[in-house]
Amino acid sequence: MYEAQYKDYSPDFVMYDTLLEKNIPVVEFGSGTGRITLHLLEQGYRVFGIETDEDYQGFFLNKIQEKGSNDNFCYVTDITEVKERCNIIYPFNVLFHLNYQQVEAELNKLHKFRHYWNKLIIETDNIQYINSESFRSKFHQDQDYLFKEVPRPSQSKIIIYNEVIEKRSFNIILKFDYSLYLHKADDLHLIYNQIFPRAKFYGDFNLQFYRKNSPKLIAMCINNH
Repeated sequence: MYEAQYKDYSPDFVMYDTLLEKNIPVVEFGSGTGRITLHLLEQGYRVFGIETDEDYQGFFLNKIQEKGSNDNFCYVTDITEVKERCNIIYPFNVLFHLNYQQVEAELNKLHKFRHYWNKLIIETDNIQYINSESFRSKFHQDQDYLFKEVPRPSQSKIIIYNEVIEKRSFNIILKFDYSLYLHKADDLHLIYNQIFPRAKFYGDFNLQFYRKNSPKLIAMCINNH
């Protein structure tokens, strides 16, 4: 479903190409279907993926095997498995799958293991408030399937109900749901500053400095240890 919606999405590539160094390996948290990882591999980076979903892992391994790019990529379960200093990316709202307590725990863990990395780049949408647009149903499609997303609020989170529909028969062939925590940018900004006081903040992929009305909140935490 993500592959159908975002396979041609690339505005964030220029940001990563600007901020990352090719001589330092990259660890991508929540590597998913490998959209960003594949770009980095094509640009000559070495990449480690952290992804708990085995279906995503199998999908991407098949993809890079077809392209012959698997020599510079492997999956790890933790950054401590990378035996050299690395750069870390949290792309495209990965933190929105965690509640605030889990976000703080994850970032504090990275701070604790800061001798393993040089840069930490976190990209999220800039959410200042939640409005009715957050709860509208969305439809995406490819040649054979229609993908339906129906968001419903539930306390401090949104539950996204998904259906995959075969166009030819109109049969629903897959149903699943997941939760998103729409963290406000002000709250994330405060957490980043508390844990990484030397962080720099950008508001878009062109690396303009973050402002209240910026479309993104991108944190780049630099480790000088």
